[in-house]
Amino acid sequence: PNAPEGAKASESFSEMLSKSLMEVNSMQVEANKAIQKLASGQSKNIHETMLAVENAEIAFKTMNQIRMKVIDAYKEIMRMQM
Repeated sequence: PNAPEGAKASESFSEMLSKSLMEVNSMQVEANKAIQKLASGQSKNIHETMLAVENAEIAFKTMNQIRMKVIDAYKEIMRMQM
């Protein structure tokens, strides 16, 4: 009932993180395919290739920042005294 709109109440943090990692990976795969098509001459559209590469790069950098924040939070919790 108190879940934000569009979010599943049963989805755990680890499931959400796993889903996000799979999405970032698929973006990386699509960017690599676009690069291969451009390099082999199957595609002449450099704009779509560059967009795919940039989207994959932004997604990867964002996921890396999230990873760093999670590690920082874990370190902070480990420093707490009980």
